[in-house]
Amino acid sequence: NNNIPSACRKSSKYAFNSNFRPSFVSKSLGKPSLYGVLCNVPTRTAAIHPPFTAGRQTHSCGKPVTMKHIAVLTGAGISTSAGIPDFRGPDGVWTKHPEQMSVYDIDSFLSDKEKREYSWRWQKESPVWNAQPGAAHKALVKLEKAGMLTLLATQNFDALHEKAGNSPDVIVNLHGTIGTSHCMKCHAKYDTADIMARLDEEPDPHCHRTLPYSGGMPCNGLIKTDVVYFGEALPDGAMEKSYKLASRADELWVIGS
Repeated sequence: NNNIPSACRKSSKYAFNSNFRPSFVSKSLGKPSLYGVLCNVPTRTAAIHPPFTAGRQTHSCGKPVTMKHIAVLTGAGISTSAGIPDFRGPDGVWTKHPEQMSVYDIDSFLSDKEKREYSWRWQKESPVWNAQPGAAHKALVKLEKAGMLTLLATQNFDALHEKAGNSPDVIVNLHGTIGTSHCMKCHAKYDTADIMARLDEEPDPHCHRTLPYSGGMPCNGLIKTDVVYFGEALPDGAMEKSYKLASRADELWVIGS
């Protein structure tokens, strides 16, 4: 079936389970879907709806089905259907324009005002802002509602998993998020959309928070998105949370990476 995402086909390198048998929930979703592949629900039980809890279940058809705990890692490939290009694929941003890798280089950002302004403009023009979750994102929401998703670790910073409806309890943004920003001096938090709205007036955003211990003077620290740049560490606790939640899973699925 050409409609099956390549990362989910039986022959895919991502199909860790050698006994994997693709099947689909057609009545609840209306078409073959990633959810059906992940859950491995037989077609004859397609009318069964979540929530499930992981473990051995008996469906209304009388046949037992074992629902597993699943940890998921997603990469740029899951968001290409939402109109967000990947970075290193054949048509990736950095494949075609390797010089643009400097947009997310922390040393360039800190040391060069011109490159910092370019980084902000480049991010403002990103398709991330108008992108909507795709079928795969929505399928992972259903997987969580079914009680089967223990971890949703993502390399993406587009916040589409949050927009789709997955909860912070299972999401780990390994590379941060573009939706929020912070002052690198006083650590004040900002909504990136507010910064982008003023970018024409302030192309090199700085923090305007007044500091009581400085006589009410503005902080004036550099503002940076919460995306993890090259040269930065991953967010505090990201790996620890990922290891903790992944250890509860029976299977690991890698989608789009």
